[in-house]
Amino acid sequence: MNTDTLSAVLRVCETTHVTIELPSETPDSTVVVRAGNLTVRFLPFTAAHPLLFTDDSSPESESRATTTVPQRALTRSITAADFVGDEIQLNVDPPRNYVVFSAAGKGSDDEVRYELPDSRIHTTSGREATFTMQIPRLKHLHPYLPPEKPATLSIKHDYLVLEATPIDTGTLTLYISFCTDPLR
Repeated sequence: MNTDTLSAVLRVCETTHVTIELPSETPDSTVVVRAGNLTVRFLPFTAAHPLLFTDDSSPESESRATTTVPQRALTRSITAADFVGDEIQLNVDPPRNYVVFSAAGKGSDDEVRYELPDSRIHTTSGREATFTMQIPRLKHLHPYLPPEKPATLSIKHDYLVLEATPIDTGTLTLYISFCTDPLR
């Protein structure tokens, strides 16, 4: 969470009674801090780079390829790829019902390749597409994903949409883009 903004808001409060609404409690997924007659609304995270949101009807928002696989396959491939590098590549070829996760070490011959058998692939659609993701953004996610539940991965024009079900009553949707600068 953007703790710098929260700290700054709390320093200017003139009262000891403060109400904080978290993103899950607000209609626009922001943090709202109320203290006396002061109300501050802000995004929970500060983007290190500008975010680009595209219109849902634009060609960039259409899926090039989509696959649904067990969350266990996703987490297993991320864990294995973490041993050799910082990036994992997803390749989906729907006409062949082919899904493979791979990673290669930088400056070494280390390589990981996890090709899912047909029996583990729930669905595929679209056309052949490849997307590279950074492992540091994904590796802390897998403890929260029940292995028996499905995960849907949709490769878009310049980002990936990961939809998973960490609990029976909710869906987690992540929009993942490839970041060319180091994570801060």
